[in-house]
Amino acid sequence: ALLAKLPGSAGVDITRRYFNPIDLGWGHMITFDHDFVGRAALEVAMQQQAKKIVTLEWYADDIKDIYASYFESGEPFEFMEFPANPIWTTQSSIVVADEVQIDSRSIGISSGRIYSFYYRRMISLAVIETEYAIEGTTLEVIWGNPSKRQKKIRAKVSRFPYLTLPRNRDIDTKALP
Repeated sequence: ALLAKLPGSAGVDITRRYFNPIDLGWGHMITFDHDFVGRAALEVAMQQQAKKIVTLEWYADDIKDIYASYFESGEPFEFMEFPANPIWTTQSSIVVADEVQIDSRSIGISSGRIYSFYYRRMISLAVIETEYAIEGTTLEVIWGNPSKRQKKIRAKVSRFPYLTLPRNRDIDTKALP
């Protein structure tokens, strides 16, 4: 029953939502100066990084189509919370996981979609095949659960992390008023 509540076009196969620390950009925190369970697998993953985490900027015109469908006759697209889908319910956490494609071929998963008022963009994190993780590459995020009406939303690979403001560690707190 819990798996039936996994929202997003990635479907209910929970293994599609699993990633290793290398895929998530945490490889710089791994040390091999000791033995541990999974070490051999991580050593291989470090050498053959198949996926990479990126930020996606969703195309505004495609998002407008989603919202427009709520005011038209016929089946609307899956509801898109604004500014973001809730990640907690009274029972558990839920994370929308959407399929990312290029030329109708699955290359990864997008999650964490949110509208940034500061940047005036709908953005999400995505773990995608490394060869497509090049800034400026246009991909498609499939919006909507598999059993519902779906929309291909164009998205551009952007910088990760997305932040352009100074990081907390770079702020001289003694200089603050």
